[in-house]
Amino acid sequence: MLRPFRSEQQYFKYKSDVRYFRVALHTILKKHDLYKERPYILAFQGGQNPAFWVDGDVVIKIVMPQFGGVNSYKIELEALSLLTKIKHQFNNIPYLIANGELYTNDDFNYATRPWLFPYTIQNFIKGRPIVQIYEFLTPELKEKAATFLGNFLKILHTVDINGTTFGKGEKHWDMFKEFLYRQKRNCKTMYQETKLLNPTLISQLDNYLPNNLETLYQKVDKAVFLHADLTNEHLLCEYSTENGETVFEPVSVIDFGDSRSGDPIYELLPIHIDIFKCDKTMTMALMKAYGIERFDRESFSYRAMCYTILHEQDALRSVYFNRPEWRDLQDMKELEKNLWDLPWE
Repeated sequence: MLRPFRSEQQYFKYKSDVRYFRVALHTILKKHDLYKERPYILAFQGGQNPAFWVDGDVVIKIVMPQFGGVNSYKIELEALSLLTKIKHQFNNIPYLIANGELYTNDDFNYATRPWLFPYTIQNFIKGRPIVQIYEFLTPELKEKAATFLGNFLKILHTVDINGTTFGKGEKHWDMFKEFLYRQKRNCKTMYQETKLLNPTLISQLDNYLPNNLETLYQKVDKAVFLHADLTNEHLLCEYSTENGETVFEPVSVIDFGDSRSGDPIYELLPIHIDIFKCDKTMTMALMKAYGIERFDRESFSYRAMCYTILHEQDALRSVYFNRPEWRDLQDMKELEKNLWDLPWE
C-alpha cells in the first residue's frame, strides 16, 4: 500500500520511480479495464505529481499532498472539462479518460483520515517538449511555434467559464484578484529569502507595484481562461531530420494543473521568458497571430512587469537564467524596458 512521502527528500527520490508505483499503477489500470499483460511504463520527470506513460496510450497522474497537489488536481479536472468545448477545433488536446481514488476509507484501519491517492487518466499526446529541440530551430521554425501558440490561445481564451471555479465574481475577476493580492503580500519576503532580486530592486517594490492591483487589468473587458504555466515543457512538437531536411510541427499544449482565469497578458509570461528566452521578436509573432489589437500598447510593459514580479512560478529565476547580464540592473523601470519593451512597429 502506498503511503504519502514523509519528506521533500523522499518525494524527489521516488516521485519518478516506476518500481515504487508499479502495483498502484496496475491497480488503477485494472479498475478501468485498461490493463494489458506486462504494461510498458515510463515516468515523466517534471510536474508536481508523479506521472506515468503507459503503453503509449494513456498518462496516469497520481496526486500527492505535497506542493499543492490537491488543488492542482481539482483545477486540472475542471480545466479538462472546459477543454472539451474546443476539442473540435484542436485534434491534439488533453482530455480526461477517467479519474478516481486509489483507496477508500475502508482500506484503512486507523482513525486519522488517510490519504486516498486521487488520480487522473488522460490521453497520451505524442510529441517532444520544445525545450528538447529549441536550440536546433531556425528563426522561421521558432516563428511557426509562436504562430501556433497565438492561434491556440486565441481560441483557449474564448472558453466560456460561467458557472465554474474560474468564472467567479464580476466579469470573472475574483480568482485573479485574490491571487494577485496574495502574491503581493508575500513577494517582498520571498525575494529577500531567494535573492532573486538584488537589494536595490527589492527596495523599489512598494513604489513600483500599484496599491490597487485591479488597475492592472481595468482596461480588460473580462477575465479569460488561462493555461497560466505554458513553459517549454508544456508545448509539445513533432521534430525529425532526414537527409538534411527538418520536419517541425507544434502539436499540443499539455498540463493544465495550474490553470486560472485572468488577464491575457499573464499568459504571455512563461512563453516569452521560458519558451522564447526573452526573444521579443517571437513574442510579437505570437501576439500578431493572437490579435495584437487586443493588447493595450501604452500599459503593456508595466503590466507585464508587475505580473512578472507577482508570478507564481518564480518567473524572474528564468529571466536571469536566460539574461544573466540583467541581474545587476539597479532600476526596476530599466528591467521592465529590457524585458517587456516590445518592437510594436
